[in-house]
Amino acid sequence: MSDVCIVRLQLEYSETSLKFCLFCLQVVFTLLFDLEALFKIWCLGFHGYYKRSVHKFEMTVAIMTSLHIIPLLYRTQLTYFQVRI
Repeated sequence: MSDVCIVRLQLEYSETSLKFCLFCLQVVFTLLFDLEALFKIWCLGFHGYYKRSVHKFEMTVAIMTSLHIIPLLYRTQLTYFQVRI
């Protein structure tokens, strides 16, 4: 019985640490994506960047994913905006 409890505790701990690790990776890649969008805006200028519809979509995705990494908004309706694996 105690072995089952120990295995269960280890599984719950590893699952929690995995979720935290995935959240940290999501924050890192979101920041890289935001920096890429800001660099494009800096290079093209805001009006040059905003002319193309692909860049409008990219800006929307960058804003929504940036909001999504805020801990209070992490598991809310914004979750449906991102691609789920």
